[in-house]
Amino acid sequence: MMPLNSHYYVVVQFALLVVLLIATVYFSTKYVRTQKKMMEYLKMLESLAETHASLAQQFERNLAEREEIIKGLVKLLDERIEAARELGERLREISESAMNVEKNAMGDISVNPEHEKIVRLARRGLSARRIAQYFQKPLGEIELILGLYGIPTSDNPSD
Repeated sequence: MMPLNSHYYVVVQFALLVVLLIATVYFSTKYVRTQKKMMEYLKMLESLAETHASLAQQFERNLAEREEIIKGLVKLLDERIEAARELGERLREISESAMNVEKNAMGDISVNPEHEKIVRLARRGLSARRIAQYFQKPLGEIELILGLYGIPTSDNPSD
């Protein structure tokens, strides 16, 4: 019986070796496939990293260009604002100057607001008669007021 057991033992060992060999080949191929897939994924990741780096550089260049454009626009805007301020100041000065000239030309009319209105209407071409009607005052009084401020009344064309 001994030889049978020994033969049986050899067959079992051989079968185990075959199974082990098949398992080793199976897992080795599976490992190789997994390694290939991992290498493919790694290459894809490297490609994505390169693309990301390229896009980041492009973004930085675009950002720098836009920053320069914005700086230029801000500088231009500041210059325009300053020019507008200067123009506003100049207009204020001219307006004040014109008001002073008008006050000097009218004399001291500001003492009596009604006299100021009468003189302005006369300077706009309204006749003394119409001004008298408007204020419901005698014609002589209107002529006297206009005469005080050096405004002629006889040749007024709006009669």
